[in-house]
Amino acid sequence: MVGLTLRKRRVFRHADNRILLVPMDHGITLGKVQGLEDIRAAVKTVADAGADGVVLHKGMARFVADMLPSTCNLFIHVSASTTLGTHAGHKVGVCSVEEAIQLGADGVSAHINVGDDSEPEQLEALGRLSDACRRWGMPLLVMAYPRGPRVSDEHAPPAVAHAVRIAAELGADLIKTNYTGNPDTFRYAIQGCPVPTLIAGGPFRPDGLVDMVKDALLAGAAGVSIGRSIFGQRDAAGTIQSLVRVIHGRESGR
Repeated sequence: MVGLTLRKRRVFRHADNRILLVPMDHGITLGKVQGLEDIRAAVKTVADAGADGVVLHKGMARFVADMLPSTCNLFIHVSASTTLGTHAGHKVGVCSVEEAIQLGADGVSAHINVGDDSEPEQLEALGRLSDACRRWGMPLLVMAYPRGPRVSDEHAPPAVAHAVRIAAELGADLIKTNYTGNPDTFRYAIQGCPVPTLIAGGPFRPDGLVDMVKDALLAGAAGVSIGRSIFGQRDAAGTIQSLVRVIHGRESGR
């Protein structure tokens, strides 16, 4: 499909086929988040510093469209839950592919928690979303996490391997998941996944971020999708620039 081909070409615009995404969809889940109080300023900072894309909910995308350079892709996040409710792990659809297209999105993003009590509903919703993405020619980023009452360690390599395989099986074009802690275990986790996989940053990480990214790239990661450990830093632009050098420069592992 022409639309999917063109959008994927924009998403994977670097010859190294690596990506630096900055998700900024945290407001629905967590409320007021440090670094996202002024969404326009936050997006401008990471886009100008060299991020390859940002992930936003549809409401916030309206306020930043005029400042996104052609080098920074827009992914619309289409699922949500909140920490105020009793079903924080149950992600539900809050935006359609058609709405994302109207907003000028280069891709859509959806979150699934594998192992949650609502896993069947989330898998069913992802299957429908994947079908819609194919019909509209829209790249699909799946944030796939092993997370629920039966998951004792959401960074365990077998659990991460299962989560990314599910995302690939259901049609993801790009996957975001937890880093397992070292190159050997992450290499194991993504071995059975033919889809480019990005690592998440998790909670705010003031130290060790660059080393973690180097190790993940060494293991075969296609890049990162890191939010709080970028926009939560005092020098968010400097953090982006450091990651750009690691991800797209010559420094690609230790």
